[in-house]
Amino acid sequence: HMHEFGTRPEQLAKIAVSQRANALKTPGALFGDTPLTIDEVLGSKLIFDPLHLYEIVSPCTGGAAVIVSRKSEAPRTAHPRVALIGAGEAGSHTSITSRRDITTSWAKDSAAKAFAMAGLAPDRADFAQIYDCYTIAVLMFLEDIGFCAKGHGGGFVAERDMGFAGNFPCNTNGGQLSYGQAGAAGGMTHVVEGVRQLMGRAGERQVAEATIGVVHGNGGVMSDQVTLILAQEG
Repeated sequence: HMHEFGTRPEQLAKIAVSQRANALKTPGALFGDTPLTIDEVLGSKLIFDPLHLYEIVSPCTGGAAVIVSRKSEAPRTAHPRVALIGAGEAGSHTSITSRRDITTSWAKDSAAKAFAMAGLAPDRADFAQIYDCYTIAVLMFLEDIGFCAKGHGGGFVAERDMGFAGNFPCNTNGGQLSYGQAGAAGGMTHVVEGVRQLMGRAGERQVAEATIGVVHGNGGVMSDQVTLILAQEG
C-alpha cells in the first residue's frame, strides 16, 4: 500500500492512537488506562516491517454475544432496538497468497451488497466499527467499504478525528488494537459495540445522535469479509 499509494507510517500510527483514546473511555479495555502518541507507536518494537507492536491486534480471553430476534418478537425495552437493515458477505479463499492484488479486499464486495440492501451510501453512517487486526487493515477496509477512494486512506485518516466525539467515529471502544481480541472472534466485539452505540448504552464514549452504523468483520485479513448496516429503531 505504501509502494502503490505513498501511504505514510504516521498515518497508520494515527489509527492506533485514535483507538487507544477511545479505549480510555471503555470499561474492561486491555489498554484503558494508558494514552498513546504517534511517536510512541512508531518507536515501539518493529514486529514485521513496517508494522510496530502497537499496530497489531492484542489477543485476550473473553467472549461476546448479541441477541437476534424477529422484529415481531423483540420486546420493547428502556433502550431503542437495533435493526439489521443491510448485510453482505464475500470471499473465495482463505489465504492472502491467493490474491493478485493485496491492496484490495473482499470488503469492497461485501459492503456493496450491504449498502444496496440498506438503500444507503457510506456517508450516511454515524460511526464505523472496522476489523482491525493491523492498522493497515483498518485503512484498507475504510477504502474498500467506500468511505474514501482506493489509495486515499492515508489522507482520509490523517484529516479526520476518529475519536468517538470526532467527525468520523471509528472503533469507538478501542477496537481489537486497544480493547482486545477475544480468541478468534472475527470482530464480534465490533458488533456488540455497534449495538451499544445505537441503543445509547456506550457511556462516556457515546457517539452523539447515532442512528446508523457500519460494522465490518472477517475470517482473515484478506479472506471472507462481512459488512453489516445497523439502524436504531425509534
